[in-house]
Amino acid sequence: MPSDEAAASFAIGTDTGGSIRLPASYCGLYGIRPSHGAVPLDGSVPLAPSFDTVGWFAWEASLLRRVGAVLLPPSSTLGPDPAFRRLLVAEDAFAIAGEAVRSALAPAVERLRGRFGAVDAVTLAPEGLEQWRPVFQTVQAAEAWAAHGAWITATKPTFGPGVRDRFAAAATLDPALTRAAAQTREGIRRRMDDLLGTDGLIVLPSAPGIAPLRGSSGAAVDAERGRALAILCPAGLAGLPQLSIPAARLQGCPLGLSLIGPRGSDSALLAIAEDLFA
Repeated sequence: MPSDEAAASFAIGTDTGGSIRLPASYCGLYGIRPSHGAVPLDGSVPLAPSFDTVGWFAWEASLLRRVGAVLLPPSSTLGPDPAFRRLLVAEDAFAIAGEAVRSALAPAVERLRGRFGAVDAVTLAPEGLEQWRPVFQTVQAAEAWAAHGAWITATKPTFGPGVRDRFAAAATLDPALTRAAAQTREGIRRRMDDLLGTDGLIVLPSAPGIAPLRGSSGAAVDAERGRALAILCPAGLAGLPQLSIPAARLQGCPLGLSLIGPRGSDSALLAIAEDLFA
């Protein structure tokens, strides 16, 4: 709960590459990136339209669900909410996060296991999640440059080092590389849909660790960002909903556990988070 009357109980934000899920994990909040297109983006500034979503944070699972009842369209618009019957533990995502994160999240994963008759360890990316990350980065960069390149070229704004470097790289992307990444993305989307079917629920870490320390070197932050994107990119590439739960603490800091459901299962994800983790 908020510590004083001035604190916010929930907040709305956007998630293109992880800007709801990652801070939710770092800050001990519930946060959801909905199915792509579930919440209208009217009035927002695009970054990468095929990834951009409007999501939200809350202190409590019940409030996260209440916000969803307002923002999400009727279930009939997205399709019927699924009855999750299969729990899929994303071993490759846990491997990227490492044993300390796996151990910290183990009690929450066990709580989920107790609800499901079928629990399977799966590999999301047979070729490695590190190979999915550049697919996301390439398609996102191409879309971001298409949205903002003309303005950047004309006005030459001052960006911070990371943003500046990424836009500079986007400006020189080879169109053939972009087309190849888009084709690979379609295969990733099919892979995720096949794994989930209509009744699957993927569990994975929300982040590769706790929030980086203030004063960390640029190289350390970039390395952590790369590991985070490898874990975060599957839902974005496939347009799937992902909900982060404040499930554990590591070194005294918050750590999130994520659930990914089939496209359109947003309300069902909100319900299971409230039922099991409220």
